[in-house]
Order: sequence, then C-alpha cells, then structure tokens
Amino acid sequence: MDQDLAYLDDEEDIELDALEGSLTKGVTILREQANNPDNRFFRRAAEEVRGTIRWVCKLDKRDMPDTETISLDDVTMFLDRARHLLQSLRENANLQAVRDAKVHMRKTQAWVNEVEYKESRYTMPKTNVREKGRHDPSITHGYEYRPRDHV
Repeated sequence: MDQDLAYLDDEEDIELDALEGSLTKGVTILREQANNPDNRFFRRAAEEVRGTIRWVCKLDKRDMPDTETISLDDVTMFLDRARHLLQSLRENANLQAVRDAKVHMRKTQAWVNEVEYKESRYTMPKTNVREKGRHDPSITHGYEYRPRDHV
C-alpha cells in the first residue's frame, strides 16, 4: 500500500488536532504580547518556533528568515501558514509530510504548552511545588500576564 495514500489512524488524528490547536494558540499568544515592552519573550518565542518556520519555508520554497531580526507579524504569519498547510496535508492524506510536520513543530507545541502552564499557575496560590519534567523557565522570560479579574 502506498504510504502517501494511507489514512491517518485515530491516535495520529488526535495528535494533529492538538498540533493545530497549539498553532492557533501560539498565534493568539503572540498577538496578546504585541504591546509587551520586554523583548526577551518575543526573541525566545522566535527561537522556539524556528522549526515550524523552517518547515513552512521548505514547503513554500522560500528563504529562511533570520530569527534574530524577524518581526512579530512575520512569526504570526508563519504559524498561521503552518496551520493552513497542515490542514491541507491532512485533507490530501499525505502521511509522510504530516509526520514530517509533527517533527518540525514539536518545539512550537512545547512552547505553547509551557506558556499555557505558566498562565494557569499564575492564577493559583503560591506553593513550593514544582512538577518534574517541566521545561526551563527561560522559555517564558518576559511574558506579560493577562490582567486578573479581581473579585
């Protein structure tokens, strides 16, 4: 059986749904941070999504931009474009390309999960508890929290 014409199994389909959701959340996170005066968060974000940008550039046959000079609008455009490309690959059941996308976007997905984790911990009481296996907190240095609703 030709692998490109094979259908995705349920587990891979669920993983791809989560990946598409992470790309959408990544765009939302970056847009929310547009007015953040601390440039550390954006520079680190650009480094973390570099694999996704490389994958989009490979498929679109364009040059890879320098992550040191890339703008916020360009990064959000690349994440949005990655989501659209992933959807079209899923519709065409291009199994090898979909698996390649999952590998390239692994760090992007981890970055989005870490920002969401940090945001959810912000609303919890302070504790000394630290989960094992969490990423280096420098991923989110400079992150500007959403305003809390005070009751």
